[in-house]
Amino acid sequence: MKYRLAFFIIALSGAVIDLISKSLVFKTLENKQVSDIIPGVFGFKLVTNEGIIWGLFPGHNILFLAVSILAVPLIIIIFLLQPKIDRWLTVSLGLIMAGTAGNLYDRLAHQAVRDFLDFYLINWPIFNLADAFITIGAIILLFSLFLSKPEQKQSETKRSE
Repeated sequence: MKYRLAFFIIALSGAVIDLISKSLVFKTLENKQVSDIIPGVFGFKLVTNEGIIWGLFPGHNILFLAVSILAVPLIIIIFLLQPKIDRWLTVSLGLIMAGTAGNLYDRLAHQAVRDFLDFYLINWPIFNLADAFITIGAIILLFSLFLSKPEQKQSETKRSE
């Protein structure tokens, strides 16, 4: 029960943080477009993205809107139907849900996702906190799946003995 509550808290607070950050940056810089935070390294650059993460596959906003609308209940169902819920699954799916919800809101309200984080020192694509939440959540999920395999195999071996 505590993991279910934590999942929804992570998802909701992450989506709210993402949307507040987008609103603040876009309102503050609306006439400026670019703002150096650490000169030569990092800044804010306002862009809208009709594609998916990092601007891939632009011009398909309707398709990605439909995928996001389907993803939200699917993530919740996947989480709730898991036979074994642990903290890693909770955090990873909570972050993925937060990012999906934040970007879904943008697609509905702005017909594109608002991106603003620009690490130009390493020529990284411009992104937002929702993208970071999705990416971090996916990495945690992958690591937890790979790290939990040996434990599952050992417990299955002990059961069969």
